[in-house]
Amino acid sequence: MESMSLIHIAISVVGVVAIIVAFKIEPVIALVLGGGYLGIATGQGFAGTTTEMVEGFGSVMTEIGLFIAFGVLLGALVEALGVPQRVAEGMLRIFGRRGLPYAHGLSLGVVLASVFADVLIVLSGPLTRHASSKLGKNGHGLLSGVAITGITAGLVFVVPGTALMAVVGILGIPIGTALLYALPLGIMAIVLTVAVYSTLIRLGLWDEERDESEVVGGAVGSEGASEGSSDGSSDGSSAGGGVATATRPTTSAPPLLLLSSPLIVAVGLMLTGAFLAVFEVEGPVTEALGNVSFALFVGVCLAYILARRYLGVDAVSTAVGNGMRTSGSILILTGVGGGFAALVNGSGVGDQLTEMFGSSGGAPILVAWVIAAILHAAVGSITLGAMTAVGILGPVVAAASPSGAMLLALAALAGALFGGLPNANGFWLFKSVYGLSVRGTLKTYTLGPSICSVVSLALILVVSAVV
Repeated sequence: MESMSLIHIAISVVGVVAIIVAFKIEPVIALVLGGGYLGIATGQGFAGTTTEMVEGFGSVMTEIGLFIAFGVLLGALVEALGVPQRVAEGMLRIFGRRGLPYAHGLSLGVVLASVFADVLIVLSGPLTRHASSKLGKNGHGLLSGVAITGITAGLVFVVPGTALMAVVGILGIPIGTALLYALPLGIMAIVLTVAVYSTLIRLGLWDEERDESEVVGGAVGSEGASEGSSDGSSDGSSAGGGVATATRPTTSAPPLLLLSSPLIVAVGLMLTGAFLAVFEVEGPVTEALGNVSFALFVGVCLAYILARRYLGVDAVSTAVGNGMRTSGSILILTGVGGGFAALVNGSGVGDQLTEMFGSSGGAPILVAWVIAAILHAAVGSITLGAMTAVGILGPVVAAASPSGAMLLALAALAGALFGGLPNANGFWLFKSVYGLSVRGTLKTYTLGPSICSVVSLALILVVSAVV
């Protein structure tokens, strides 16, 4: 039965997408149906399939449920304070329409790389929606693809991105070496990918009517469902994606730095915790700083105080209510996506692929990239795909020079960017937060990082030819 696991996974993933796109079935129902087929077809049985789905849902909620809720609530409050609108206007003034996508991708991929990827997806949603409204037609598609490219590239190429740290830890590569090789590669890959993706958007890749969704996560209030991301208006008066009504303070506008302080404090706590962990500084304070949920809760409290001060009780209640409704729909869809991912892992496909590639020959860099790409597409995890690829190629890496080992590690990390599919719970989180249809999510969450993966491979091959 295991020999057919890859085929059954492919059938289930394609089936889920087809059910949603062709028959307009809600993603939650389609995911459960696809997961049910996968579990039964791969021999996990009815009871086992149900158990895996429930445990997968619970595992995702345990791991990321609380910080999704706090993250959405924080986003709702700072959006109500007008922060994303003002930041978007400032970015447009500084970088212009042409430079805005590059600045957005690099800020998410390089400056904020140490923030947990799912948190960054949640927090970047409001800013992306409002910034995209400044770019006119198809702006939301462009900046959504750029955003996820930056987020995932930071995960694999920028210290202390979790995938990069996991791989260099397994291989015993010094942090300084990883920084020297990976950071320039990540910056170049983001810039080139943004250029390629922007060209595809101009050539007609994006269809606002079919690729953007008027409902976020399938259950959003009617207030400003997605106007800020689709009609090209630049007044910033709509919340976009239904997170909250972006009501500006009625008095003279407070300093942007003050209104942004909840985000700055939350991200600052996460950055501090991440870097302390890199240098193995331990203790109760470090544990608190490294706790994502704690950092976000501190941000929520600060945002709540500022919103009460500048917006009033009624506006705050509206923002919190919208944020709670939105987080509920996101949590359900993301949790069911986690159940589907658990059924993929339960199919034994990881062991099967390890055996398949265990004795692979050929050019090591290309092999590392291909293995990681296939593993990511199959199991839905960038970090797991890269880690397994370098594990399979362990003997080759051990025999390589220090620079050769680093290039093999980078090849595996680059390959793990390729092929983000609906079997990843991040796919559904991104869809919900960014207000996209499944078609739109495939064109952004899947295509953007896949382009970055291929671009990165080309850069690594160039470096390997001269090192």
